[in-house]
Amino acid sequence: MDQALIALGSQLTRQNSTAKEWICLLGCISSLAVSFFYRQYNDIAVSLTFGIIVLVAVLDWKQRTVWPLLLIIGAAKLLAIPVELILTQLSGEVVYGPLMFYLSSALIDVAMLLCITAYHKDSTVLGWFKIDNPKPFPQTQLMSAVLMTSAFYAFAQATEWLVYFLDMANGGKLPFLFGMKLPLFYAFQNEVKLALKLAFDLLLWSLLLDADRWSVLRRLQRRA
Repeated sequence: MDQALIALGSQLTRQNSTAKEWICLLGCISSLAVSFFYRQYNDIAVSLTFGIIVLVAVLDWKQRTVWPLLLIIGAAKLLAIPVELILTQLSGEVVYGPLMFYLSSALIDVAMLLCITAYHKDSTVLGWFKIDNPKPFPQTQLMSAVLMTSAFYAFAQATEWLVYFLDMANGGKLPFLFGMKLPLFYAFQNEVKLALKLAFDLLLWSLLLDADRWSVLRRLQRRA
C-alpha cells in the first residue's frame, strides 16, 4: 500500500513537471514573438516581464518556492521604472544626461544582481512565505550572468559616450574610433538590449522547470 502511494505520488509529480515544461515552452515562444513584433514599444516590453513574473507566481501557487526570488526581481524592476523615466528625460535636456543614464543603468543591474544572489535564500524572506525547505534555483547563476553583461555594456556605453563627447568638442580628432559617426556601442544598443531582455525573460520562464530533469540545470546546481 505504501509503495503504491509512493508510486502514485511520483507519477503525479512527473505529470506536474511535464505540464510546467509545456507551459514554459509556450511561454518562451510567446515572449519571443511579442518581443520581436513589439520591440519598439518599451511599455509593452516592461509589461511583458511583469506578466511573466505574475504567471510564474500563479503556477507556483501551492509550493511558493519561487516567490521570494520573484518578489526580489519584481521589486527591483518596479523601483527602476521611475529612475529610468527621470534619467530618460534628463538625457534629452542635459548635456551629460546620457552619461548619467548609462551609469545609472549599470548600477541598477548590479544592484539587482546583488539582491538576487544575496536575498533569494534569506531566511527572513523565506519566512514571509512560510517556506521551510527552500528549493535551489540554479537559474539565478544565469540571471546574474545576464545582469552582469548588461551592466558591463551600459558602463562601456558611458565610457564611449564620454570619449565621443570630448572628441566632438575638440573637432573630432579620433577618426580611427568614431569617424564622426555614431559610437559603436550606441549604434548596436537596441539589438543588444533586446537580446539581454529576451534572455532574462526566458530565464524567468525557466523557473517553472525541475532542475533534476535538465542536465544543464543539474550541472549549475552542482557548481553552486
